[in-house]
Amino acid sequence: MIGNDPELYMAAIRFMDPERIFISEDVKSNRRVLLFALQRNGNLLKHLSEELRMDREIVLTAIRNSPNSFVYCDNAFKSDKEIVDIALGHSLEYLRITPLNIDKEFVMKIVERNGYALEFVHFTLKEDKQVVLAAVKQNGFALEFAEFIDKEIVLEAVKQNGNAIEYAKEFEDDDEVLKVAYGQSGYDSLYEEELLLSKISKDPECLLDEDMSIRSDKEFMKKAICANPLCIQYAWGELKNDLELALTALNESLDAIEYLNEDLKKNKSVIFLVAKIQPESLLRVDEELMKNREFILELVSQVRGSCFYIGQEFKADAQIMLTAMRLDYYSISSADPELIKDYSFLEEAIDLNINALGCIPYNGSIREDRKDHILQDREIVLKLVRKNPLTLGFLFRDMLEDKEVFMEGVKQNGSMIRYARYVLQNDKELALVAVKQDGMALRYVGGELKKDRDVVWEAIHQCEDAIEFVDESLRNDTDFILKCTLSKVKKNNQLVN
Repeated sequence: MIGNDPELYMAAIRFMDPERIFISEDVKSNRRVLLFALQRNGNLLKHLSEELRMDREIVLTAIRNSPNSFVYCDNAFKSDKEIVDIALGHSLEYLRITPLNIDKEFVMKIVERNGYALEFVHFTLKEDKQVVLAAVKQNGFALEFAEFIDKEIVLEAVKQNGNAIEYAKEFEDDDEVLKVAYGQSGYDSLYEEELLLSKISKDPECLLDEDMSIRSDKEFMKKAICANPLCIQYAWGELKNDLELALTALNESLDAIEYLNEDLKKNKSVIFLVAKIQPESLLRVDEELMKNREFILELVSQVRGSCFYIGQEFKADAQIMLTAMRLDYYSISSADPELIKDYSFLEEAIDLNINALGCIPYNGSIREDRKDHILQDREIVLKLVRKNPLTLGFLFRDMLEDKEVFMEGVKQNGSMIRYARYVLQNDKELALVAVKQDGMALRYVGGELKKDRDVVWEAIHQCEDAIEFVDESLRNDTDFILKCTLSKVKKNNQLVN
């Protein structure tokens, strides 16, 4: 049996995932082969017997190759510091499943190396001041996971990263903590500015108590608007007409539009920004502006979905609709029915995005229940399939049983056989063409063909991962599966003697 030949098996696993090969028990018991396989894929550990998973050399080999195989370790090894340390180098989350997460000495070493590890340690150590201090000294943001904090811990956290104050709400009014967080030695301008912005975020009217020079300072007003977009109403002087500030406010909240002057409300940039967030706002745009073709062309090129709110004459304009489709192919569903009858327009639309085929509106003359639907025109369908085999995904009725149409498609993309009717999925000639192009197309062929040796051979020859979709009766034939795999290896001149 080929499956029991260790040398042949080792040759095969050099070129494919050993989990994809079905190993006989004789081969599994060969230590040299087993260690070789684990070096390629440590997750094989989950398939081994309890006795083998108690072998430290085997476990270490698996963990070093695939740290995530730690989850398959016997509990005895989940307390092995060397093994746990290797696993934690891959993901700190493994601290959750090791008994060492309550070992203070071990945890201290881990949080000193990466403060974020505090998230995964036992809850009793999240309350341990020494552990928490070590974590926040390494990474201030570890404060988020502490179950015990005091001023000393918070000071160390903000000293490491001022933004860690976000996780110490009870100390956000503490002057000493704030000064350390802002990296200042006293009450200087930065501290005062941050204090004012903090007040503004809760009440924009605080700006009325400030000097006009502050409300005329564009850089400060940007910060104020980011803290509270309604601050735009208190901008002073030229800033009342500042487009950049207006757009900043609207990006934060559309409520800010209430406080913009009329000139800004009519500005294209403002209209487009608001429409991107709230498309129905286009219904309130100046009527004359919405009749301007140049404006509409620019609108549909920038605002997704805006074509649903434009006049009917523009929905019948090929240039406008194709421009809209460059942003969103679904725009074709708003096109005028007469425009959709124009095959030249439709072909241009499909060139932009094949998915437009699935968005043709049902209220036009091109409908699924009518003979003149473009996808019922065999000549057009063949042309489209040759251009883009994904067209097969949008066919219906008789076209799903047309072998010539599907043959044209699977020559380019074997997986497109998935859209064929049952009778075609069980057609051996079509299936062979499909799996030769893409072995994974085996997934979509009929059940009987999944145990057809010719079809399976071609599928695995094209892609060894196709083994996953082979019928179980044939998949258990280790000789046949390995012969398929090795044939592919030899064909590519990769087999190492």
